[in-house]
Amino acid sequence: MHGSYVTSATSSPKFAIQVNAGGTSGICPAPTTAIAISASVTAGGTWDAVCRIVILTTGSSGTALAGGEIYVGNGAGIQAANNGVFSNDSTCSSACATVGYNTTTSETVSVQETATTVSGQTINLQSLIVRVIP
Repeated sequence: MHGSYVTSATSSPKFAIQVNAGGTSGICPAPTTAIAISASVTAGGTWDAVCRIVILTTGSSGTALAGGEIYVGNGAGIQAANNGVFSNDSTCSSACATVGYNTTTSETVSVQETATTVSGQTINLQSLIVRVIP
C-alpha cells in the first residue's frame, strides 16, 4: 500500500491503519499505539505499508498468519521514529497466533484508518497492490 498525507501546523496528528481481508476485520491490525506524524506537512508526506498473509488452512474456517510493517515519511524521507508494525507482529515472537481467513468466498481487501484524525489532517490511499503467490 502507498499513500500520502497532509497536516496543519496546529495539529498533533496520528497515523494508524489496519488491513481487512479474508472475512477478518483487522487481519493486519493497527499498531496498539498510533504513530505520531509530523505537523505542518503541506506536501510530500508519504506512507507505505506491507501486510503479508500466509494461508495455513483453507475453507470457510480457514486460518492464516498475518503481519507486516508501516513506514511513514514527512516529506524529507522515511523517519525511523515514525515506523511501526501491525500489532499482531509486535506481540508475537517465535509462535504467533493464527487468525481466521475464509478462502471459500470472493475476496475483498480494504485498508482502514483507525487513529482519530485531527482538524487539518488528510490521509489518502494512492495504491493498493494485492499479489497472490501460489
